Amino acid sequence: MISLRVPAMVAAVLVLSASWEVYKQGMQVVEAQQRVNAAIDEWARVYETLKPVNQQWQASYRDISQAQDALNVFKLLSFEQYQLIVPVDAIRIANVESLSVEQIPLELKRVCVADKAGQNMLTVKATTPDALLGGVIRFGQRQDITFDKLHYERTQGQLTAKLTNLCLLVRG
Repeated sequence: MISLRVPAMVAAVLVLSASWEVYKQGMQVVEAQQRVNAAIDEWARVYETLKPVNQQWQASYRDISQAQDALNVFKLLSFEQYQLIVPVDAIRIANVESLSVEQIPLELKRVCVADKAGQNMLTVKATTPDALLGGVIRFGQRQDITFDKLHYERTQGQLTAKLTNLCLLVRG
């Protein structure tokens, strides 16, 4: 009898040991899946939190495909909306550059425009000095517009504004 009990006990211990290993491996798989589920839940939470930011980004900046040539950029600048006068044939794309922050590229480009005279400056006019001053102020408040310098000049009794490095910010 003793001889049968020992092998049976050894077999039981081996079965229990193997079962314990299978159980431990199963628990490791369950824990790994729980970590994956938690990471997915966190990603979904962050995505939902950032969704309004993405919507604002999409609404604030046009896609670069809409700014492929000087005519389309001219239309996007909408000078007439600000009572500013710029002849459509006077504008050219001076350069296009990608933007980055701390060497991290943004999905944002600057499409810079200028007069055809060759300087990085664009001259704008208006029907009256008040319209010019007010129009340039409202134009400069746009989130998708940048310029480095503003200079007013009176030539032959006509007040003009010269915008240096005028750029339209676009996604892409």
